[in-house]
Amino acid sequence: MKNLKDKIIGLFAIIGVMTLLMGNNNLQNNNEKYKISPIPLNSGNTNVYLLDTRTGKVWKEYRGKWEEQIESLN
Repeated sequence: MKNLKDKIIGLFAIIGVMTLLMGNNNLQNNNEKYKISPIPLNSGNTNVYLLDTRTGKVWKEYRGKWEEQIESLN
């Protein structure tokens, strides 16, 4: 009887660990709202762009502030 009890407790422990791992995986995917892309220029400076993956808006860092880019990137 003790052997069966140990197997049942072990099974619930494995199910609990799997539940925690699967729950953490979903949280990581939802947090990726912004993507940052540094683009080096020939002058030695770097332009930094920020993409909002939910709305598609692109922002550029200019003099320490973020400005929304309106022009097309084509």
